[in-house]
Amino acid sequence: MATALDAILSYAAAQVGSDRWHGRCQAFVAACIEAGTGRFITRPSARDAAASFMKAGTADDLEPPMGAAVYFNGDGALGKLYGHVALSAGNGIIYDPVETVVKRRFNARSHNGYLGWGWNGNLIPEGASAQKVNYNAVAQITTVDQTGVAGAVGLRQTFSALKAVDSGGVSLALISGGRVVTPTAAGAVTVSSVAEIAAATMTFTVAGDADGEIVNGSPVALRFCGEPVFYGYVFSVVRKPNGLTAVTCYDQLRYLKNRDSFVFTGTYAALLKTIAAKYGLRLGTVENTGYVIQRKIYENTLLDILADAASITREQTGKTYIIYDDFGSLTLKSADGMATGVFLDPDNVRLLRERRSIDQGVYNRIVLARDDTATGVRSLYAANDMQRQLQWGILQYYAKDGDSVSPLQTAKNLLSLYDREDVTVEALGCAGNVSVRGGSLVMLSQDGGAYRSARCVSAAHTFAGGVHLMDLKLKFEEGAA
Repeated sequence: MATALDAILSYAAAQVGSDRWHGRCQAFVAACIEAGTGRFITRPSARDAAASFMKAGTADDLEPPMGAAVYFNGDGALGKLYGHVALSAGNGIIYDPVETVVKRRFNARSHNGYLGWGWNGNLIPEGASAQKVNYNAVAQITTVDQTGVAGAVGLRQTFSALKAVDSGGVSLALISGGRVVTPTAAGAVTVSSVAEIAAATMTFTVAGDADGEIVNGSPVALRFCGEPVFYGYVFSVVRKPNGLTAVTCYDQLRYLKNRDSFVFTGTYAALLKTIAAKYGLRLGTVENTGYVIQRKIYENTLLDILADAASITREQTGKTYIIYDDFGSLTLKSADGMATGVFLDPDNVRLLRERRSIDQGVYNRIVLARDDTATGVRSLYAANDMQRQLQWGILQYYAKDGDSVSPLQTAKNLLSLYDREDVTVEALGCAGNVSVRGGSLVMLSQDGGAYRSARCVSAAHTFAGGVHLMDLKLKFEEGAA
């Protein structure tokens, strides 16, 4: 016999692909609940609904029960003001009313930060699990026992001979059947990277099937005019009808897509070392990140786990660190230490396009909430820039704070990070330099005058014959010298 929960989830599933709920997320959840209970209970906004219905202590629960309302801070200008809510389909999956309704997994950083879950209208639909209703009474995981995990992880072999191959110009080399082969690219070789924690990508095409020499998992290296550019592994080989074979490779960061569950206390740097040891990844320079993250239970992709640690470290110290693969060695460096000495201006850049915005990732008011579970009191801590509020209006960042020693100091740190205009520049057709990657710093003059420091949000290098060009997306920090 169908239950109220069945009707709620069926209604939500029928809305997938519909754009009728765009900008009406709270109405979407209320309509889903009405489909099962016959009662339409709503609030003016998702933020108001969270204040009324969200259960305290659920911010760390990433698997709300089926039929529960799932609350977030919200994206964009309207999201910051009104918040965002979706409907839980169970097992960490939500029906999410964005531009259209989609069904997808969420994480702690979705929609500018997950807040927790509750029952819309405080109604627990028939068929819904009441197991988590008294969330604070449910036993919390404090230890991950891995005694049942069998098998050792070996450090993947690197090949010095492969790294040393240099035929001048564009020099590709890979290991096939235990020997080094040097395929010739038919056209350009491209290498792309971003400042976020993500694998760099190399793509190239060869004529024919290279006699079967290029297979998935093969180590591959690229040099250009003797300079090391990329070291990674083949992940895709596509043989096309035109007689060409397209190859896609990633560096070691690709393996950080693995999901895991473990308990950790320590610094961001120590976390990277722990993960590298567990998964057989080779490390290079790993700088000490200083701040000790309090004991946490992690269950996510390794990328998301590291991104969470990076975010906490940035909030507490004001420092940003970049993870990248330096020709076969995972490297963690302070963003301030990523200067390349490269100067770009109209003489060596084909096209420059600038964009200035305060629409995303810009805040002039930070509010952090700290809950005292013993007294039931929620304390708020705020940092403001009144001058910018008069200029831009109030752009508020709100989040729960559970990691810092001083929430007020953390609010001030966040204000210094986010209280600035977002200025990005596309620099297309630049004279290439292999030291430039996602996260690097370059000096840019847009008019041939004064140079300013800019961070590479993304970098795409193209090597064809003896020509090396790069397309960069750069971000200025307001007031950067």
